[in-house]
Amino acid sequence: MGSSPHALLLPYPAQGHVIPLMALAHCLVDHGFKVTFVNTEFNHARLVAALADMEQAASGRIELVTVPDGLDLEESGARSNIRELTVGLLKAMPPCLEELIRRRGDSGDQITCVIADQGMAWTLEVAKKMGVWAAAFWPASAAVLATMLSIPELIVRGVINANGLPMAEGVCELGPGVLPMIAAYLGWNHLGDRTTQPMLFNASSSTTPGRPPWPTSSSAIPSRSSRRRCSTSPRA
Repeated sequence: MGSSPHALLLPYPAQGHVIPLMALAHCLVDHGFKVTFVNTEFNHARLVAALADMEQAASGRIELVTVPDGLDLEESGARSNIRELTVGLLKAMPPCLEELIRRRGDSGDQITCVIADQGMAWTLEVAKKMGVWAAAFWPASAAVLATMLSIPELIVRGVINANGLPMAEGVCELGPGVLPMIAAYLGWNHLGDRTTQPMLFNASSSTTPGRPPWPTSSSAIPSRSSRRRCSTSPRA
């Protein structure tokens, strides 16, 4: 068991993201991996309740670990606001993830790779800092990913502007075999409000090769107080 590769998996804490990462965790276990599955404290109970088969987790091959999401546990409504949730994650989770990887290494249970939801792309920078191999996992459809990878082309073609907003009415096509799309209904324009749209577009465009994952700003740097509150707890 000590020689088994050890993967840390981190989903974005939203519907449609956690279960695909858990399915991947089970596949990795079937191929000889040990898995540390990181979930938010708020979502942990919901995950356990949703999973009917927890045999592999109980056997110790998948360890469930919880970390704070930067929001008070009582603020359940805030978690339905993508902007508030993402800002909370960026402030609270990076130092917790660093601490978790460091503690595993100090105990002789080295994390050998990190697999993060693309919605948590900042994790790739944390893994790089800690000297751990990392990969992004995309849980949604290939068409959505193709749209995000095509952002530079959509800007050049005048479909959207540099802020992701539609430049003209009508439909656009990414290429042969891809259904036409309306720019106003692209993911970053159709979710949340006007304050959320720039953040979603920046996160979407960070998928483009050569662009850093998530913005680097003072608002994304955890304060000392958030570091003091950081704790990672294994859960059964």
